[in-house]
Amino acid sequence: MRIKIRAFTLIELLVVMVIIVFLTVIVGSVLLFGYKSLLRFRSDYNNVSSVTLFYENLYDDFKSADYIYFKEEQLIFIKKSLSFSYEFEDGNAKKRIGASEEFSQPEIIFLPVVIKTIEYCDDSQVNKLVSFLKLDVSSDARKYQFCFKKVYDSEALVNWELSNMSVK
Repeated sequence: MRIKIRAFTLIELLVVMVIIVFLTVIVGSVLLFGYKSLLRFRSDYNNVSSVTLFYENLYDDFKSADYIYFKEEQLIFIKKSLSFSYEFEDGNAKKRIGASEEFSQPEIIFLPVVIKTIEYCDDSQVNKLVSFLKLDVSSDARKYQFCFKKVYDSEALVNWELSNMSVK
């Protein structure tokens, strides 16, 4: 009497292995695409976060400063006893915080920034008060444009002129 052993043939096993490899390749490529999308999203998020951080810093400084003037590639903000500046050199904006002309704390480096337009309150040549500022900010392939406007009241302008006369 002959005993029949039930088993798979070699061709059936090869077909199953090919199907498993095919499914593995499909799942692997989907996972790789998802991982690349996640990395791209993280990169975009970091860039947008740094642009937002720069904008919020500059906006808050513009609103809170008593006087803003531009001198030697520096945008200088004066608020009561504290001074801070944004330096625009080598295509980057650097913020320095300190008292008066001596900036004691380390600088904060922001994004690549290009000053597009600066408008002044008057026509004087020394320590001009900034009334309008337009910046081009680039982060990777994206470009942003920020505009800031500062309105001074007449008392602030008179005090500024008086303080500049005493310096001269």
